[in-house]
Amino acid sequence: MFLDNDYLVQPSSIFGIRGNWPSTVSRVLAKPVYQKNEKGLFQKIVDTPGKKGEQLVWVDISSAKYISSRAIEEEIFSESSVWGEMSRALLAIGIEKAEIGYFGSKRLKLPKYKDIDFIVYGQRAFNLLRNKIDLFKHLSNTHNFTLDHAKYQALKHGAFYSPSSNTLTKCLMNKWSSCMVAEKLCSTIRFVDPIDLTCDKLEMLFELEDDEIEIEGIVTNDTKTSFMPREFSLYSNGTTYDVLTAGWIFHQCVKLGQSVRATGILKNDQLIIRNYSHGIRIV
Repeated sequence: MFLDNDYLVQPSSIFGIRGNWPSTVSRVLAKPVYQKNEKGLFQKIVDTPGKKGEQLVWVDISSAKYISSRAIEEEIFSESSVWGEMSRALLAIGIEKAEIGYFGSKRLKLPKYKDIDFIVYGQRAFNLLRNKIDLFKHLSNTHNFTLDHAKYQALKHGAFYSPSSNTLTKCLMNKWSSCMVAEKLCSTIRFVDPIDLTCDKLEMLFELEDDEIEIEGIVTNDTKTSFMPREFSLYSNGTTYDVLTAGWIFHQCVKLGQSVRATGILKNDQLIIRNYSHGIRIV
């Protein structure tokens, strides 16, 4: 399988795979994350405005080298850095080495990296970390996401989202797996369930064409906001809607019991948040 947060590398571009796809597919949805500059070095691409929210493109599997983000080198566990502390803390709370991976510049063996973003694989490990996140942060000497950092990310990554449809700072403050390492340095642990194929949902996100609708209700299930596509249940006037969005900024966007107004495209009790005019307001 091609898993969420794995990579496809072309001569001048690197794409991060979004969602889980079977090995039989010929193409996957992915996000452009690095591009070669005039010096021939890979440079991280900052999100740019587009018609479909976070910029996702179709990438032909045969045109690129595949790099898995699963597994982790033993040397990371022995590092004296905060990344070493985080990796050891994952083990200390009961997550197995086979359930840990990481993505980013270090995974791609690029010359410089400022942090290591860990991935935890499988529902067992997800439930374990969620239940023990306070202990994990204590053991790794990291801290909860701060309001200042939420404001910074909302401005940097959410500038194109409609303020009338979004309260991005409030949504970002729900990111329980984000670990503050220093004042302006945050490492967010991601989650991937390898047995959950999400390709059908992702394809649907970009096929719908319809009018926007607003639905206000109570969040009754928030566990899948940690997985791609970000997904949660919203109960409103006797109906439970399944809200989906592929946008990175909506990672862990809501909490159980919150009152939320979601704007998107409705199809069969599924509300798709796709465009910059769509979004989530915590009310």
